[in-house]
Amino acid sequence: MASSAEARDYGQHGTVWPVVEPDLLAQIHARLVHLEQTGETAGLNEELKRRTIARVNRPAPVAGIGNASAVRRWSFDPTITVDADIKDDKGRTIIARGTRVNPLDTVPLRAPSCFLTATTRHRSTGHSPASADRPPSSSWSAARRSN
Repeated sequence: MASSAEARDYGQHGTVWPVVEPDLLAQIHARLVHLEQTGETAGLNEELKRRTIARVNRPAPVAGIGNASAVRRWSFDPTITVDADIKDDKGRTIIARGTRVNPLDTVPLRAPSCFLTATTRHRSTGHSPASADRPPSSSWSAARRSN
């Protein structure tokens, strides 16, 4: 249901002053032109590039995960027991309920998995952390499927 609307011109009441604030877009444009002319834009771009590269090379640590206090090794078996029948698009059962499935039997690891950290002092060798002129020392662990 459409409703009708009515508009009226009530004229001008009181004094009206012109807008005295400068146009925001004009201010932004003038500032960018000034930065470009003085070469500050190139400096800002270089700083952004430097910070971006630094963040990519040394990302922020994952919250809640700290340094290991001891060397630990364990095996992991990703086998699951299927809770309900898994069916294809035609309703045929692919994996029956109760079947134990190890995904590594279907898609094996192609190579060992390796987990690295290079942000702290290496405990066993006493190497110091990375600096601008020296690459980081690394501690690592590897995982592979045992048969």
